[in-house]
Amino acid sequence: MLSLLTIILIGVVLCLLLLFWIARYLRHIGPITGVDVLNGEEGEVHTALTPKGTVYVGGQLWTAETLQGTIPTGARVRVITRHGLTLEVEPVSPEVPYESAKGP
Repeated sequence: MLSLLTIILIGVVLCLLLLFWIARYLRHIGPITGVDVLNGEEGEVHTALTPKGTVYVGGQLWTAETLQGTIPTGARVRVITRHGLTLEVEPVSPEVPYESAKGP
């Protein structure tokens, strides 16, 4: 017969294998989002929007465009809507970011 220690050891190994499998599965499915989940979310400009660029919103890097001129890198933006994989954004505040306000 198997000893109690062997049974416990087999149980622990099976639990660890199950946890490893669950972690791998969750890592590969990616985030689950709906069509309108990003509307109203705020993010940061990663590449200056002139008027197209990239923004970091909802934990992901998105292609974005603005209808309000140029928005510099590092500025805060709000998502207005989403068209496929492109977000339409607006600046969170119309103020000029601190770095852009510095003189020469």
